[in-house]
Amino acid sequence: MKFIALVSVAIFLFLESAGLSASDQPSLTDVPFQLDVPNGLQSEQVSALEKFIFDANAILPRKLKAAFKSRIRVKFVNMGGAIPIEVDCNRTKSVELGRVPSGANNHIFLNQNLIPEILKGPDGSRKINCGHGNYYRTALASLLHEGVHILDTDGHFSRQENYLFVTGWSSNGLRRNHLSNRSPDAYEFANPAEGLAVNMEYLLLDPEFRCRRPTVYKHLIAKFQIESDENQVHCEPFKSVFVTGERKPVTLDSKRIYEVQYLLAEPGSELSSHWGHSMIRLVVCDPKRAEVGPECSSDTSHHLIVSYRAGADDFKLSKWKSLTGKYPSQLHLLRLDSLLEDYGRIELRNLKSFPLKLDADQKENVIDYLREQFWTYEGKYFFLSNNCSTEIKNAIRAAYQDRQLALSSGMFGVMTPIGLENILQKADLIDVSVQNDRNLAIEKGYLFPTKHRNDLRTAFEAARTLYGEKYKTLDEFLAKSTAKERHELLRSQEIRLQGNSQLTSSLLILELQHDRLNSKAIGKLIAQLGESKPEAFAPFKDVLHAIPQRAWLKKDARYGVPSQEEIDPCFIDRLGERFRSLNNEIYGLLQLAYPSLQEETQIIEGNLEYLMKVLHLLQSAAAPIGL
Repeated sequence: MKFIALVSVAIFLFLESAGLSASDQPSLTDVPFQLDVPNGLQSEQVSALEKFIFDANAILPRKLKAAFKSRIRVKFVNMGGAIPIEVDCNRTKSVELGRVPSGANNHIFLNQNLIPEILKGPDGSRKINCGHGNYYRTALASLLHEGVHILDTDGHFSRQENYLFVTGWSSNGLRRNHLSNRSPDAYEFANPAEGLAVNMEYLLLDPEFRCRRPTVYKHLIAKFQIESDENQVHCEPFKSVFVTGERKPVTLDSKRIYEVQYLLAEPGSELSSHWGHSMIRLVVCDPKRAEVGPECSSDTSHHLIVSYRAGADDFKLSKWKSLTGKYPSQLHLLRLDSLLEDYGRIELRNLKSFPLKLDADQKENVIDYLREQFWTYEGKYFFLSNNCSTEIKNAIRAAYQDRQLALSSGMFGVMTPIGLENILQKADLIDVSVQNDRNLAIEKGYLFPTKHRNDLRTAFEAARTLYGEKYKTLDEFLAKSTAKERHELLRSQEIRLQGNSQLTSSLLILELQHDRLNSKAIGKLIAQLGESKPEAFAPFKDVLHAIPQRAWLKKDARYGVPSQEEIDPCFIDRLGERFRSLNNEIYGLLQLAYPSLQEETQIIEGNLEYLMKVLHLLQSAAAPIGL
């Protein structure tokens, strides 16, 4: 932009020396904006205003200039407000800077209180700690903003379906989600037309816009046919994100991702999981691999999962709140391995994935969208209308940019995970053939059946030689058996166990499941405690339910995807201190409310330690060990 400004000044001085002003030039495609000279100004002040108009014309790309049907007269008028003019970065009050007068699409009115700042020039005007950086650039932005409104007369651009989608509006002109905390200007959420004008002013004036809002940038330069050499960019995209619970960033680079897949967790037994769960699976290749290809499917420790979930802040999911949007919707980035543990061993639910049919550009579009979502997403969770499936549908929809893509919202406008699978199949956007052969799907990593229940049943049948007929079924054993009872059994059967590795392995499998169920029970007890004693948990709600990715940002971070310099590396240490304090507080409350819990947990840990030692000794043919 500095280069453009220097060229603008040189051309302006040349025109002045020839006895011409920029506004006198005949070509509309060169100078759509023309100054309506205010009364009472000295000649050098008029020249400064004409240079301001010249700068605005120079910023406009060729196709954008040609889109104006007539020359636009720019007039400075009284719009009220303070002198000197003040822009409120906290957005508690608004100042009108410009408007298109009603019924006059060849005029733009600007606030006359901007004139003193314009006269100071681009380098001399007062600075602002937000927005466009100083008042001269803010005045330029206001002029460009209103110019976009003229181009968008009657919603010519802002009512188009693809524009509405990429900027977060539904087809009826309502916001899908508000992202005001990561916005350059919350005024963009007033309506789609204002959103278009705000995004265009930043595209034209902010060299970092391409990196901060890549999805919107791609759409707008295609829509307005802006050539790359006209919108010089000086930014390096920040491609890092953070996996939940990890302190080191990971890179989301489409060139290192073999496939993007639709991942479906099959329905569970609880109400919140009754419909299943929709996610995106990113088949990220091991950094050590030289080439990206099918072999990356085996690099499961590097595969990432994008999951949208309700962020319940009252420790227990309320059916009514989930139906009425009282919970925030939050994006989580997870490891596939941890997801398989949760679904396969605790919830005992199958997972299956379907590759999306994407070319390289479409894959890049999805990754750009997800990276932008990671840093900016802020939604409300509605169980029926804005849930995991609708957000995953939007991510898939982002792949296709300007292609008209009919993805219905399911029966009665309700989108479910299985319903989304059917919709994607009908639209031929996923490869369902990978699930045709069950064994091959398991081998290739497209199907993750929960074999754990079968393992548990086999282990239980072996353990029944010790328990006799006390427990008739596996579920009864897992529900009613106590850690103390199992401890006493291990003590009484010590000699028998030390000679039978199969029986010891079976008891270890069952004890590990008891450990998982105990952890889940502790979570439910914490929920009950949070319900009964909300005052005790109130100081920690910001830790439990804060949007995690936003906490990585420094306070002065700008909008959209951040830059490397805007990441706060000390955040995780401060969060760790808060969590340690929270854990100690909860631990103390749990001990008071449920005194037997600690004993149960300690005995389970002792049982596991003993069984693992016995199994190790059996495998190494060492001497027996006592309990």
